[in-house]
Amino acid sequence: MIVEDSSNVRRTLGALISDIEGLALAGCADDVPKGRDALNKLQPEVVILDIHLPGGSGLDILKTLQTSETKPQKVIVFSSVDSAYKRTCLDLGADFFFDKPLELGMLEELLRKVAIESN
Repeated sequence: MIVEDSSNVRRTLGALISDIEGLALAGCADDVPKGRDALNKLQPEVVILDIHLPGGSGLDILKTLQTSETKPQKVIVFSSVDSAYKRTCLDLGADFFFDKPLELGMLEELLRKVAIESN
């Protein structure tokens, strides 16, 4: 599942996911309320989360996931925020933090690994 406010980034990530055998996009949300709702309804195994979102921030979603009984197996923050957020995101339960402009390749590599591990 993708929680990202940029439609271009959602499309890019959706295309990336659809190109990886063994992965399927469960859904997308473009703000915090929709993200929380979709996470509860869809219960995805993996969530890719941006920090800057309408209606709050990705940090709010990370805090919600801390108390969730259906926390995704992998929570990946994919954002262009200052790297100072990295420690905060990891402390709030994110498994990975990738810089949007610089680390798309690393995100893809991780998703391919997740697909292999889940099959």
